[in-house]
Amino acid sequence: MDALPVKEETGLPFASKVDGKMHACGHDIHTAILLGTARVLSDLKNRFNGFIRFVFQPAEECSPVGGAKKMIDEGILENPKMDYAFALHVWPLLPVGKIGLKSGPISAQSDRIFINILGKSGHAATPHLTYDSITAAGHVIISLQTMISRRINPLDNVVLSLGKIWGGDRYNVICDKVEIEGTVRILSDNKGLNIEDLIRDTVSHAAKICGAQGYVDYIKGYPMTINDEKLTAWAENTLRNLCDRDSVVKINPDLGGEDFSFISQKIPSLYLKLGTSSDKTGVYPLHNSKVVFDEECIPFGISVLSNLVLELLKEGSNH
Repeated sequence: MDALPVKEETGLPFASKVDGKMHACGHDIHTAILLGTARVLSDLKNRFNGFIRFVFQPAEECSPVGGAKKMIDEGILENPKMDYAFALHVWPLLPVGKIGLKSGPISAQSDRIFINILGKSGHAATPHLTYDSITAAGHVIISLQTMISRRINPLDNVVLSLGKIWGGDRYNVICDKVEIEGTVRILSDNKGLNIEDLIRDTVSHAAKICGAQGYVDYIKGYPMTINDEKLTAWAENTLRNLCDRDSVVKINPDLGGEDFSFISQKIPSLYLKLGTSSDKTGVYPLHNSKVVFDEECIPFGISVLSNLVLELLKEGSNH
């Protein structure tokens, strides 16, 4: 199950042994929870009618491809045909013992952008004889954020973040090429929102200010994850009856990307957020080098998934 290129700083006795790689998004916790759920439901298989497929979904961090789409292509929703899907993700912004759910869109469309800025190199003392790609990159970065705030309807939820920049080899040589990588997150059904064209135009015009050229490779990634309205309402009622009613929390969508979205496009699905923080762990966000998940979330996650499946497959269920 995928980790991230993050150097772990948790100080845990079971911290990553591979320098620069860490389970900073909790996919190891997801694996443990699904193994526990498989154990519980296998022991109880005589209590329900139906078929359960346990999906250990790999490569969720590998946008824009991800593991879910390939698994769908390989038939995980067929033979027999699956009717519903549940997914669960750790969520440090909720305390352990809480489960968050929401009907409709719960995670954003997640696209990737690769920007190349091409200039003309030369001596740092004669900038007028060059096209400075680093200065052009500065204009591009600021212009893209201005584009988001001034060219996009504020009612459309769009985030553009640039997470990587590379350029230059020496302090007194004006650089001729800069590469920038980033991501665009969209949580809007506005079909007229052509973010790709806006980014291309902005990069091109901003680079030209410095005499450089700007090019964009825009790659469509994961679509929005959509929780089925009826399944969500049923699950909320079921969990409130089976768990402490205060354990169930209604949450807002977030602009994270999730390739479970490909499954939610195919069959009625429910994507849940599992609380993981406590006084022992503190509250660090996902993908942080110090994030720790309180392991009390594991039995609670197993209970949530097991109970939902048992209730859904209970003989005579009309859900």
